[in-house]
Amino acid sequence: MSTGPRLTVLIPTRDRCKTLGSTIRSCLAQDYADLRVVVSDNCSSDDTVGVVASFDDPRLRYVRTPRRLSMTGNFEFSLSLVEDGSYVMHLGDDDGLILDGVGQVARIIAKTGTHAVNSAHAVYHWPSSLYAGYANRLILPFGRGYHQVSGLEAAREVIAFRRGYSFLPSTYTGFVAKSVINMVAAGGSYYASITPDSYSGFANAAVLDSYVYARRPFAIAGLSGRSNGGSNVTSGDTREADRYLVENDLPTHEGIVYCPRSIPLVVAEAFLQARDRLPRLGAVDFDVERLCRVALRDVAAENYAMVRDAVAAMAKRQGLAISVPAAPTLAQKLAQGIDSTRLRLRRLREGYRRIDASVRGVDDVAGAARLARELLGPLDS
Repeated sequence: MSTGPRLTVLIPTRDRCKTLGSTIRSCLAQDYADLRVVVSDNCSSDDTVGVVASFDDPRLRYVRTPRRLSMTGNFEFSLSLVEDGSYVMHLGDDDGLILDGVGQVARIIAKTGTHAVNSAHAVYHWPSSLYAGYANRLILPFGRGYHQVSGLEAAREVIAFRRGYSFLPSTYTGFVAKSVINMVAAGGSYYASITPDSYSGFANAAVLDSYVYARRPFAIAGLSGRSNGGSNVTSGDTREADRYLVENDLPTHEGIVYCPRSIPLVVAEAFLQARDRLPRLGAVDFDVERLCRVALRDVAAENYAMVRDAVAAMAKRQGLAISVPAAPTLAQKLAQGIDSTRLRLRRLREGYRRIDASVRGVDDVAGAARLARELLGPLDS
């Protein structure tokens, strides 16, 4: 097994033993000695304990929270289990690590000395995915190499909605030095937003002069039938999203009318929370009117009414004189089409492909992680 920087993968979980085992398998398949995998079990009532106990690997640790926490609370609790000197990743309990992904990260850290590493966004839709037509599809970028990114420039790109929030140096499916997390927390809690993935990205960007962005992915974001994100922005089963909101114990930012059906509004809420706490983000312009336009543009038709009402309420709160159409307009649809075309073109340049994983005998994220490694080929030397 390879040696190098200590890498710690935290898996916050609750009542998802059906996908958790596959996530753990993808982590323990890594040929890397100084890896720690910690399952932070938020008082599950299913067979989570049994699933973890079925693995025999000294790199794996199980911890149960002392009481039932919110999702963000479990993320926060899990950070207390990490030793100083480690690099930390939060991995969802339906996500995975691409085979040899940890070795890729260790090489980058050794070569660059960076305090954070993120990568191009690979996605696996489980057979139970809530996204129509995507079941058992692996969306995989085929880029190579890596480059340094300015933390503040990344924050500008994301809050101007020119890049997705996964571009940020988040602890979610990216590795971040514990020293950076300690700097953000400043002796208190690390998280200050209902949305831990985008919040951690903005917060880390505020204290990092730069981080490394790898064009070859090392993690896979899994979307199963139990995913919070999918439950929020798709039609159909909303039980996960509803429970997530009911159990949240952090106030949402007063500058945003929070609406989980709108990714732009959720991302903006995380940005404002981070900016309030970390003054360096004050150098990043934030255009509320642009946010309103993007929120109305980038929304599925079935969610338009909910997002429209949130934007109208926010515009009134901010004293903005903007038009909020009762239904999507032709201009909005054209703008959405243009933005979608730009995204597709960028993904073509970055080598993204959509792969039917079922024809390769894959039906879980661990299988998708092996398939991704097979398709990507060996690591760059």
